[in-house]
Order: sequence, then C-alpha cells, then structure tokens
Amino acid sequence: MRNAVAHHNPHAGPRRRARGFSLIEVLIVLSMIGLVAIVVMPGLQSSLTRAEARAAAIELRTEVARLRAEAWERQIRIILVDPTAATGEVARDSAAGIVTEQHATITTMPRGWQYKLSAPIIFEPRGVCRGGLARVENASGDGLDLNLAPPFCTAEIR
Repeated sequence: MRNAVAHHNPHAGPRRRARGFSLIEVLIVLSMIGLVAIVVMPGLQSSLTRAEARAAAIELRTEVARLRAEAWERQIRIILVDPTAATGEVARDSAAGIVTEQHATITTMPRGWQYKLSAPIIFEPRGVCRGGLARVENASGDGLDLNLAPPFCTAEIR
C-alpha cells in the first residue's frame, strides 16, 4: 500500500516564474536611459561652456583690476597686450634710468581659454584705464565679450 501522504514535487506542474527582470526588460530600460541622455547632453554641454566662459571672463576682470592697481602702485604705464604679443618690453626715462612703461599679458587664464583685445589696454600711472574691448574664448570660438569701461576699466560682461 502506498503512503497516503503525497510528496510535493517542485518541478511538477506549471513552472513558476523566477524573480528578477528579463533581458528584454533590462534592454528596454537601458535604451530609454540612453535616449534621455542623448536629448539632455547638448544642453548640459552648452551650460558647461557658458560657465567656463564666465569663469574666464571673471579671471580677466580680476587681472585687469590687478594691473590697474600695479600701475598706480609702481607709478608706471602698463599696457595689456594680446597673449601673442611681446611682453616685458619697457620704456625707461633715460635721465633717471627708471621704468616708465611696461607691456604685460595675462597668464592665469583657465586651461583652454584665452583672451583677445580689440586694441591694447592702457593703465596710466595715476590708476586710470583708457578702456577697450576684450573677448575670452576657447579653441572652438565660444566665449564672452567684455567692455572695459574707462576710467577704471570696470568690466561689463556681455
């Protein structure tokens, strides 16, 4: 006689679905994440470029203020020139043998950014700046314009 208690066979009958996600479900979710990234990435990149341009413009504005203060402190004319121009050129008073003018460039721009000037920016010994236009830009030409307004070269970022 057989035992009245039936043994339960876990493999018999309809298969129970395993817990977790199927490969198709995972691929669909990854595809959706990829599509969202493709849509969002250009906006993030342009925001990052604008933030970097603003940081470069602030650095230029800071250095312009430093050069103005240095012209006042040393009582010499300082001429800010493009980074490609010769720097350190000086004019001396032949009778007194003192420096009366010096060319300068800004070397502290953020990596990948440079500045360009419409004309050299002149800082007079009394701390007055003659003003001018400057632009900060990266290698691809993205950037910001600055109007350095006389008499103190206060920079208006445009």
